[in-house]
Amino acid sequence: MGEPISLSFNDRYFYKQDGLGESSYVFINGNDLTNRWKRLKKHESFTIGELGFGTGLNFLNALKEWKTFQREAKLNFISIERFPLALKDLKKALANFPDLKNETNALLQLYPPLSRGFHRINFEENNASLTLIFDDVDRGLDDLQKTTKTFDAWFLDGFSPKENPKMWSSKILSGISNLSHSETTLSSFSAASIIKKSLEENDFNISLVDGYKHKRHMIKAYSNSSNTKSDSNRKKIAIVGAGISGSCLANSLAKRGHHVTVFEKNSNQKNGIPSFVGNPNLSHANTPYGRFLLASYLFFSLYYSKYCPNSWNETGVIVLKDEKGNYKKLEKIFRQINDSDFISKVDKDLLLSMGLDDLDKDALYFPKTGWLKTQSAINELLKNDNIKLKEEEVIEIKNLNEDQKELISNKAKYLFDEICLCNSFNAKNLIELHGANKKRGQVTEVKKPKEDINLPICGQGYISPYSKNNLLIGSSYSNDESHLPSNHDDEENLLKINQMLGLELEKIKNHVSFRFTTKDHLPLLGYKEGLILNLGHGSKGSVNSPLCAEIICDFIDGDPLPIDSALYEALNPNRFNS
Repeated sequence: MGEPISLSFNDRYFYKQDGLGESSYVFINGNDLTNRWKRLKKHESFTIGELGFGTGLNFLNALKEWKTFQREAKLNFISIERFPLALKDLKKALANFPDLKNETNALLQLYPPLSRGFHRINFEENNASLTLIFDDVDRGLDDLQKTTKTFDAWFLDGFSPKENPKMWSSKILSGISNLSHSETTLSSFSAASIIKKSLEENDFNISLVDGYKHKRHMIKAYSNSSNTKSDSNRKKIAIVGAGISGSCLANSLAKRGHHVTVFEKNSNQKNGIPSFVGNPNLSHANTPYGRFLLASYLFFSLYYSKYCPNSWNETGVIVLKDEKGNYKKLEKIFRQINDSDFISKVDKDLLLSMGLDDLDKDALYFPKTGWLKTQSAINELLKNDNIKLKEEEVIEIKNLNEDQKELISNKAKYLFDEICLCNSFNAKNLIELHGANKKRGQVTEVKKPKEDINLPICGQGYISPYSKNNLLIGSSYSNDESHLPSNHDDEENLLKINQMLGLELEKIKNHVSFRFTTKDHLPLLGYKEGLILNLGHGSKGSVNSPLCAEIICDFIDGDPLPIDSALYEALNPNRFNS
């Protein structure tokens, strides 16, 4: 394989002869990482920031070293890259490094589509996460300064200052300085005067040391910041509500070592909707709402595959062309993201295999989604030694002080460090909420037809596999507050599928549930009156919940968030107060 060259900056990504050796010398040794990693405490986070992801060589090298020296701490690696490589080019470039084969294969399997913004990839087996920010470096750093506390080390690996001066400007180094604490280190392959000057202007002590092999010098630097690194204490956390959002959050917190107690007044009662479809209800618009839909969609399937292997069915989903639906937006995304692993036109053979050869409609296929057995997934998510499930009704919550809350149930009183409300519209019994309302939904269970519907098909409504002999179709959406099944809603569901696919289906039974939805269709996520809210997911809870759990875990732990600051602010649960 040859040396990959950036056409934007007319510079090499690495030297083929010993790119891995240079990465270790400049960034691993340059920041004394192996010695610092050995000293980390259990559950402590170590955060690396990188300017210029390029081929991912530095991340993969750091991940391999991390696996050698750490088992109980957590690595956060955040990299900003304006011109990300396509998957095929990344694969070709990394073939130069057989010593990183395992790490490379893991990255290639999880590498996101090249959409602008934040992308979180977790490597759970190694207690490591990679957050890729596909954006301009100044915009990426501005975002991080609004939501992130501090970094422990910086890799400055942009293209040469001559070809890419913006990357090395005093403004950029000021952002890095703001995100550093008193023990933060920095290293760079370049010892150019512009870099030395910018670092000195932004409160770094600089050392010029021997460069790698053919290079005369490189830079090592130490921050003079008065900021301190936040602690990594594990917490006692209560979660009110054992639905899909509460169970995802409980699982994610427990995996990070927190001690979680889940309160559910009806823990033996089955969830109202027996299965959920991972409908790719996406938007092409670069708005907080559009970015949230995409980020949630890209995150959720990997999460369920990992933590709900017996409940998650990654069959793919077909979306039919429908003037009343979301198809036009999805077509624009199809044109913008040229990635068949993410979205493609439906192969007619797929329709033939299901007996839908008479279907004459344009359709899109999303391979990395599917359908989830709800109660089975909840059971899998809550199966963790750090999770206790209590069948108790929460009556009242009191903020005793900044660090301690009292939860009063119908059976006892408890003290917690944090309390998270994940109990949908029932949260209104514990806290005043604005901008969200209860909506009724009904799905209909039908007998399998002769056609072999082996994956969800969405359009005006949806039809999905469910059990050996039955399918689910749905879903109705209304302001009706009745818990009783509605024949009208069943007829409406049956009519939608008939109009979509021409199928005459036989009803078996139905299932009723209630959604809690906000005026802007974004969830209520974050602190309100000292409590953490995770509410208002509407009909997208199964898709949104894994990412929302990740966001909450990160702000509890003081780790960098997986979303941009504008989106984080758009989720603020206080936004409807006025």
